[in-house]
Amino acid sequence: MVSINHLAASTIFTSTGLAWRFPTVEAARQHLRKYEKLIAHWAASLGASDAVVGGGGKEWPVLPHLSPDLSPEVSPIAAAPTFKADGDLLIAQHWLNAPLLDALMELRQTPGIAGLVNWQSQKQVVLTQACEELTLGEQLSDSLKYSRSDYWHRPDFERFERECRQALNQDGSNIIEFRYQAFDPKSGGRWRDIVASYRFIDAGHLGLFQLARNLSYRPIESPVTA
Repeated sequence: MVSINHLAASTIFTSTGLAWRFPTVEAARQHLRKYEKLIAHWAASLGASDAVVGGGGKEWPVLPHLSPDLSPEVSPIAAAPTFKADGDLLIAQHWLNAPLLDALMELRQTPGIAGLVNWQSQKQVVLTQACEELTLGEQLSDSLKYSRSDYWHRPDFERFERECRQALNQDGSNIIEFRYQAFDPKSGGRWRDIVASYRFIDAGHLGLFQLARNLSYRPIESPVTA
C-alpha cells in the first residue's frame, strides 16, 4: 500500500487544492499512474476543490473523491489543512513533507493564535484562523507577504535571532518564550507587545521552520520616537 508520506513529500498546497509539478510529461504521467487514486481520496478528505498533476507544459486534473478502501491508510491526515472557506488554516503555496504535515496537524488539533514560519525567509507560511485577532481589520492573507523584519521592532528581532541560535535546539526538543514589540507593516503604527513560544521544526531538505504560538498580546505606544 502506498505511503501517504511519499505522496506528501512532493505536494504543493495551493489556495484551492493540491498540485504536483514535474519537469517532464513522462514524470508527471508516472506520478499520476502510481498515485491517482490516493490523490483523489486525499484531496476529497481535505475538502480541496481541485487536484492537478502537471509536467512538460501539460496538466491532468484529478477529481477529488473518497475511496472507502483507502480510509484506514489516510485517516491520520484527517486533521491536515482544509481548503473550505471557513477552514482553520491559511496556507501559503509551499512545498510540504512529512515533518511539516505533522506540524500542520498539530496546529489543527490545538489551534489558538499560532503559525509556522520559514526560518530562512522569516516569512509565515501557515496561520491559524485565530490569527485574525491580530490583523486589525486587514486580510489575514496579507500577513503571508511579510518577513518578521518587516513588522518586528528591529532590536527585538535581532535579539530574537541571537537567542534562537543560542538556546533553541534545531531538533525541536525544546521551546523558548520570547517577548517582543511589533507594528502594522502597512501603517507603521498600531504597536503591540507580544509574548509567544517557539519551537524549531526540522523539515530536512526543505529547511528549518518554527512553530510559533501566541501567549499574550496588548496594545502599546510606539517605542520609536520621531
